[in-house]
Amino acid sequence: MKKMFLLSVFASLLMACDYSYTEKYTYQINEPVFMPEAALRSSVKVTKEKREISNYGKICFYNGYLFISESEVGVHILDNRNPSQPNHVGFIELSGNADIAIKDNRLYADSCIDLVWFDISDPANPQLAGRLENAFPESLPVVDNNYGYDYSMVYGEKKSGIIVGRALKEREKDIVRHGNRWGWGAEYAIADAASPSMSAGATGSMSRFALYDKYLYAVINYRMCIFDLSEPEPVNKGSIGAGNVAMC
Repeated sequence: MKKMFLLSVFASLLMACDYSYTEKYTYQINEPVFMPEAALRSSVKVTKEKREISNYGKICFYNGYLFISESEVGVHILDNRNPSQPNHVGFIELSGNADIAIKDNRLYADSCIDLVWFDISDPANPQLAGRLENAFPESLPVVDNNYGYDYSMVYGEKKSGIIVGRALKEREKDIVRHGNRWGWGAEYAIADAASPSMSAGATGSMSRFALYDKYLYAVINYRMCIFDLSEPEPVNKGSIGAGNVAMC
């Protein structure tokens, strides 16, 4: 009985010496950058301005011309009929672009969540021919770092417009930890909501275009969207993903 009493007293002393403290936890995360829908859809511009290509994407060859996509920026046009001296002849400003495809005098490209297409009968002078809005509703700008998106902002601020980019931000979070001055037991966090694995999630993904017969296939976020190109305007035929067929 005496031993039990002493152990109880000792345990009480240890508990009395327990303490908690708060420390700053610093982490990084990608915050979405929004643009009003009207501003995005009126921002397409074809210019003769020569621009340096800082980030090469897909390259398409068509009728002696090279069309080179630059992620999130647009499409460069080079006259390559003399391969020894390619000449930059134009640029298509296209926010949120990730991929391109060409078929029957048409250049197809994504612009954030939309599918747009250009008449390139004259490859050096593309003409905007149409836009299919919300063709890729789950599309997010590509992330080229090791940090994920803040999905609470991605899905909680749709009213802010369309997501056209991302900005890497550093944040701080207070974390409460417990321990004891006697050194018994390891310290632990009772709330670590700042953990990247909890707050970041998966990264955004780039669409991938492929042409076959009369169809355009675009793979994004584990779904394959299908568009029929046999009509004057592309027709959304839905999407296939995880064994299901649904509207894209």
